[in-house]
Amino acid sequence: MKTLLLVLILAITSLAQDVSAPHKRTREEAYQLLDKQNKDQLINTILDQVYPPNLIGKMLPAGVGTPGKTTIAIFMQSHCGYCAKEMPYLKTLNETAKSAVVVPVFYVQDPDTKVFLSKYEYDGKIAVVEREAMATFAHGTPTTVVADATGKVIASYVGLLNPTQQQELNKLAGL
Repeated sequence: MKTLLLVLILAITSLAQDVSAPHKRTREEAYQLLDKQNKDQLINTILDQVYPPNLIGKMLPAGVGTPGKTTIAIFMQSHCGYCAKEMPYLKTLNETAKSAVVVPVFYVQDPDTKVFLSKYEYDGKIAVVEREAMATFAHGTPTTVVADATGKVIASYVGLLNPTQQQELNKLAGL
């Protein structure tokens, strides 16, 4: 009886391996058959979905920047948890910036903007923009966009700022 059970278990295990093996081989073979151009196209497609289009060289929407000063614009939403995590740093940056202006940017129809800003006691400049500007510049929130004195974008960061990015912004702000 034990021998029969052992033979049955071995047979099932063997069948399971045989069923899954062709699928693995087929997938590996298909990948190996892709030429370099197809691999590059696949990689570019994945990157285009993960990373925003290049904003460098675009002009900030009207009313967001301050002419003659570097602008650090942060496209946010009042219900965004990551935006809330970014606010203490942005508030400090706004209060200490010497050579840049820090501007949180919200969608004009965001009903809780004032509540959000008052929660963090932010009393600096803010901007509100239409849907088209949010769609162009906010590729996830928060999106931090740095523009030179003419309003031309020179850098952009999507998501929470890491320490290196914060150091870069501090330098641009004259800290």
